[in-house]
Amino acid sequence: MPARPESAKQCLLGTPLIGLLNDTAAYPPLVQAWHPRIARAILVHWEMAPPVVEAVQGFDACDREREGDIDLLDVLWVGRSLAALPRPPGELPPALLESHPARRLKLDAPACQAILVESAQEIDSLNSALGD
Repeated sequence: MPARPESAKQCLLGTPLIGLLNDTAAYPPLVQAWHPRIARAILVHWEMAPPVVEAVQGFDACDREREGDIDLLDVLWVGRSLAALPRPPGELPPALLESHPARRLKLDAPACQAILVESAQEIDSLNSALGD
């Protein structure tokens, strides 16, 4: 009887799929295309509130101009963008401050810096837990 693999990567060793995981040109677009669908399926299975599922599903299209009130999608987009900045963030990227979600939230550089300082421990803890 063959030994049971200890990890998903071990299952893929020796298959063409392992090459895909190491292909820096092919892997990121694949993840970008499938991530929202997989996230949506998980959230629906967990019976998350519909606005949360909709926000996650529409996340990639968030930085677009649209009419209407601030919504969860705006908050998620700005939060993820801020959390992805290097530590310490230094000068904020103009693209972030000029984004449609940041403008709808009326965020400027001092407000974003304050959010980052106030939330640093939580951001670091989540990044550590999620392996980012």
